[in-house]
Amino acid sequence: WWAYRAAKNDEIKQIQVGLILTFLLGVGFCVLQVMGWQEMTANNLFFADDVHGDRVSASFIYALSGLHLLHLAGGIIFLFVLIIKSLRLDIHRKKLLSVNICNTYWHFVGILWIYLYLFFYFAH
Repeated sequence: WWAYRAAKNDEIKQIQVGLILTFLLGVGFCVLQVMGWQEMTANNLFFADDVHGDRVSASFIYALSGLHLLHLAGGIIFLFVLIIKSLRLDIHRKKLLSVNICNTYWHFVGILWIYLYLFFYFAH
């Protein structure tokens, strides 16, 4: 949203700051997700592991969070492309489509994350 608003006003540095910050937050989320998986394995929660009783709920969380992480990877790659475009001064008031798509994408991911959080919180 920050980068989109900045692009509408031709604030080139703010576009770059917004995109880079979003990129770093996305990468940080991915790192935290991997740390969460490490915590699950430390607590003997594995993906469809017959040795530990095939805990279906753990497998479900691994599968769903893995798909979410894959989805985020696509958005992070898209952000990287937009950062390069912004450094080439190719995002501005007259070229808003790519940053608008990125804005919509990340809002969707944010809403999905809130839904998943509430789903997991109330599903136990």
